[in-house]
Amino acid sequence: MGMFDDFAKKAQALAGGNVGGKGGAVEEFPRTLNEDDFMGTTAVAVVTGSYQVLGTYTVLSQQEYMWGQGEKQNDANQGYVYVSLESAVHGGGGVLGGTQMEGKVRLTAYDANDRLLGVVFEEHTSMLRGSKTNRELKIPLPLFRVPLVAEDSYLAIEFKPEAAGTVSYTTSEFLLPVTNRWISQK
Repeated sequence: MGMFDDFAKKAQALAGGNVGGKGGAVEEFPRTLNEDDFMGTTAVAVVTGSYQVLGTYTVLSQQEYMWGQGEKQNDANQGYVYVSLESAVHGGGGVLGGTQMEGKVRLTAYDANDRLLGVVFEEHTSMLRGSKTNRELKIPLPLFRVPLVAEDSYLAIEFKPEAAGTVSYTTSEFLLPVTNRWISQK
């Protein structure tokens, strides 16, 4: 196979064609992940000074994920981020919602060996609570084709708080746009 053939094959794979010579078709579709997809516990303790993982989403077999949706040239089809983090306040026999937690949020990707593949987004929490439904009040997140997160690798949401505390799973909310690639095996 010549150099041009190899390049054409890789370009076709990125554009949603056949992948890796397996003969399988690739289909892409937008999806929005939320706190249920990421957080496995009821609360996550965080400390100041560094980013800590609030949750991860592991990619299953025959799938690939990329952060974002649509193209940045077209506002109507790109994804938008909403993140509201609340502190966990214990009382009344359970965990109740507390106050808004301030700090920076990062969206990252890691391989199956826990090596960072890339940071695609970083923003202060005060900018991410605009609206769950009105895209004019949200921060856009267009599709990032790199890093492409494959089987057993994972997407992560990380938080660097301005004050130590505990992030509540029950009252915090994430709406994070991704693009899912499903790879059929022929």
